[in-house]
Amino acid sequence: MDNIVLSIRNVNKTFGGLHALGDINLDIEEGKIHAIIGPNGAGKSTLLNVCIGRLVPDSGTVEFDGKNMIGLKPHEINHAGMVRIFQTPEIFPDLSILQNLDDTCLLQTRWRIQIQRIHQHGSPQQY
Repeated sequence: MDNIVLSIRNVNKTFGGLHALGDINLDIEEGKIHAIIGPNGAGKSTLLNVCIGRLVPDSGTVEFDGKNMIGLKPHEINHAGMVRIFQTPEIFPDLSILQNLDDTCLLQTRWRIQIQRIHQHGSPQQY
């Protein structure tokens, strides 16, 4: 595989007696398009929530750019560069309104730069 930017290893998450995630292993390569698909209740949102720090897994690891994300707060994971976009806008409840806006502006700037690089160079892996 090429450059792995997100590595999920042996992630488990239960809610009471319900096993929402069972030994999930996944590698996401930079510059590739990936999809997580499945029926309602399959654990897609739970997996994404574990990745962005909204849920803590019962076991396993989530590494982004080689750094462990487990135990970090969502805004810390956001600052590291991993972002989830919701269908409905959400905020970080631990941060002030101004801090939430700062994070949004920072992300928009980072993504604009990333998009500009892709347009200029054709692929995010080429710069």
